[in-house]
Amino acid sequence: MDSGEPVIGSSEVKKLEDRVRELGRKTSENEILREALSKAQSKKPISMTPILRDQPEPAPKALRHHCDKVLAG
Repeated sequence: MDSGEPVIGSSEVKKLEDRVRELGRKTSENEILREALSKAQSKKPISMTPILRDQPEPAPKALRHHCDKVLAG
């Protein structure tokens, strides 16, 4: 043990190994998320027009105001 390097206890080694595993797992998750985001951005955007076309007309402002007052108590 006369190599001039500091001695580290086994509990510290275990903590460092756990930390390395955790960082590896996070790196893998990050790579997966980046790839998914890249693929999602390369897809053609979905048009919202058909969905909006089928929506009912909004209630008149006076009616919405009256309903808000009644619900507020």
